[in-house]
Amino acid sequence: MEQLAKLQCVPCRGGEAKATDEEIAEFSLQLPGWKVVERDGIKRLEKGGLILGLFEHATFEEETVALEPGDLLIAFSDGVTEAMSATGEEYGEDRLQACVEANRQKLPQDVLDAIFASVREFTTGAVQSDDVTALVLRYDG
Repeated sequence: MEQLAKLQCVPCRGGEAKATDEEIAEFSLQLPGWKVVERDGIKRLEKGGLILGLFEHATFEEETVALEPGDLLIAFSDGVTEAMSATGEEYGEDRLQACVEANRQKLPQDVLDAIFASVREFTTGAVQSDDVTALVLRYDG
């Protein structure tokens, strides 16, 4: 059977990750930023919707991607990319991508630690007004 990972980009309260015998992995979380880090680059997942529970009749889209062993799933809140420096500059997706690319061969916990350390260093001396939330998962097949 073809190995697939299904990213259910439908935000929900809390997070849920599971893998079945058919090697289908479903994951959903209330975070606006999603990236799949593959051997040949980083892909931003664009599908999803509004935060669950905010609007009674909100609709959501799903996106399915095939993952290879070693691919990373990166989920992050806008507080990561919108974290402000002391000079008022945003951390941004370019810095996040550079950090992930520089650390992608490490364990997921180490990639996560590198993201937080990079944001912390960038924002030194600045007061933050949003959460900095991220999740890193590695698909091992």
